[in-house]
Amino acid sequence: MEIQVEYQYQEEYLPSKRHRKPRLRDASGAMTVEVQEIAQTSAPIAFLVHKILKDKPTDFRLWNGQLWKLTTRGFSAPLIIRR
Repeated sequence: MEIQVEYQYQEEYLPSKRHRKPRLRDASGAMTVEVQEIAQTSAPIAFLVHKILKDKPTDFRLWNGQLWKLTTRGFSAPLIIRR
């Protein structure tokens, strides 16, 4: 799955060759990030964590010898992010 990520940063620049002191300006950019997707059958649940009994438990999955947590942070489709 490819995700478009937009970001903002500050960069130093010289207005002309006569200036010696760099100035700051705001800039923005965008980048495409490819996130590897896997099926739930290939990443079985290793264990569940109950923080509060009222909340839904967090499941940690085992894939490729490492533990992963399913999360949806600001995106409509769920992503698997290493924890």
